[in-house]
Order: sequence, then C-alpha cells, then structure tokens
Amino acid sequence: MNKRQRLDRANKLKAAFNLLWDKALEVNETTKRREVVSYRDITRMADIVRSEGPNILGLNSLPKQIDSGLSFSCAALDPNKARAKETLKQGIGGLSGAGGLALVWVCLGQLMNPGVWATVVAFFVGGIPGGPIPVVGIAVGLFIAIGAVWAAFQKMSPEEKAVKAHEYVMKGIDNWVEYGSSDVAASIKDGQNSVAASAEQHGFLVQELSAPLILIMNVANADGIYHEAEKEIVNLLFRELQLKVQPNLKEAIQTVNELNQDKRLKIVEWCFQVARADGIFHANEVETLRYYCKVLGVDFDANARNYGLAV
Repeated sequence: MNKRQRLDRANKLKAAFNLLWDKALEVNETTKRREVVSYRDITRMADIVRSEGPNILGLNSLPKQIDSGLSFSCAALDPNKARAKETLKQGIGGLSGAGGLALVWVCLGQLMNPGVWATVVAFFVGGIPGGPIPVVGIAVGLFIAIGAVWAAFQKMSPEEKAVKAHEYVMKGIDNWVEYGSSDVAASIKDGQNSVAASAEQHGFLVQELSAPLILIMNVANADGIYHEAEKEIVNLLFRELQLKVQPNLKEAIQTVNELNQDKRLKIVEWCFQVARADGIFHANEVETLRYYCKVLGVDFDANARNYGLAV
C-alpha cells in the first residue's frame, strides 16, 4: 500500500473517530456533564477503533502507531495513576524504529525534559525495539519518562487533556500514513535531531549542554563506577551531540549558575536521574547532589523526595 492509499484510508478512519468524539460530546452535554470527553468515553472509542479500524484501513490488524496513539489518548484522560502509567508503558513499548521515535516525540516528548527524553531516544536508537526492556538503565529511564508525562497531565485542565487525547489519536494515524507499518531502524542522526529538538523545546541551546555534562558525569562517577545504566541515560543527550569543549567542574558550576532558574532545576533533575539509574543512591552521589543543590540554589529536599531518596 503506497502513501496515497494510506492517506485515503486514514482520512476515513479519522472521520469515523471524529463522529464518535462528537457523539460523546453531544451525550455529555445532554446529560449536563462537563462538555469534554471523559476517560470512560475514550476507552469506548479506543475499543471501537481497535475492533473496526482494521476493516476501515483494509488491514488484518491495527497498525501499532495507531494503537499506541489510542493508548496515549486513554492515559491522558485516565484519573488512575497506576493504570495510566501502565497504559503509557504499553504504548511506548509497542513502538520501534524511526516512526515510533517520531510518534513518541510528537505525543509525549515535549512533556519531558531533555535528560528524560534522551533515555527514551536510547530505547529506539539503541537497538531495543519494542518487547521486553532488558537494560536496567532504559527501564529506569522509561519509568522516569512515564512519571514525567503523568505529572504533566496532572497540570492540565480537563479541557486541555481532552485536546491532547484527540491529538494523540490523530498523530498516531498521521504517523502510519507517513511511515507505514514497516519498522525502519532509528538512526543516530534521528536521535541527534530528536534530542536537539527536545533541548530547544525546553529552552536549552546545544552549546549550553557541555557544562551540565560535566556535572552529570561527576555524579555518575561519584561511587567510583560508571554503570551501564548511567551511560544509557547520558549517551544520546551528550556524547552523540559530539560536544568538543568540556570545562572543568568549577567552570561548569559557574556556567550553570549563569543559566536561569528553570534550566538549573532541570539540570539538577538530570543529575538525580543518573544517580538513581542503577537503583541505588550511593553516599558519595548524595553528597555530590547536595553540594550541587547548595551552589545552584536548588531545593535538595524537594528533589530527594521526588526521586525516592530519604532525607
């Protein structure tokens, strides 16, 4: 099936989904509920699309990009934290290759900071497509990513979450039109472009990432071992951007201190993520994190609580 054929069939699926969406809004308005689509509504729509979608598209099964778009959509509206996180995990885990990377970025990547996003990119570029996640660093990174997305959803109004839910289904369909059902491996260049986009989305310039790298590597080596799990989190964000100028620690702290508060907060978050990557906060790592928070004017206790570190 060529791209033109996929587009024609995708438009039919979009029209069918929009009819379901409009019907849900109509029923909700009639029953004097909020004029937004609810979690109950979206799960029913997802069931219908998963059942009837293959027939509309002329396929034996629903493309996994569309299925993942439905998962992301359901998670956006799910009031249950544990269930929503599991749905997000299934949605990401069902994807692979360049198309999967593109879909996760457009749906979820912009809700994560660059450090978290780099770990998700490693999932696709590192040759671990879909299925079980055997590398502890990737598993921990995806757990953090899913938590970040959930937290972002909680800051949205019901109307905003409904808009996201609709968008995710449309983006899943668009992704299938663009990439088809084949899994083209994501390349290092795909990863570089995606991480750079994430950094830009959060206000970082590529040239501003050298100093955070020094801080993060200092945390990673604080216990005397640079764990594979830690490497997975930092590799794509930093090494693959081929940073050539690497200041010493003192210079790096001074440079980071010249950044605004939001950027300093995110850099400290990356440091906590790397410290927790192997599942243990080592004493030297904790002391390093505490020092960074002090000199960068960041609340250590708040970050420690967020990452499960007893204070």
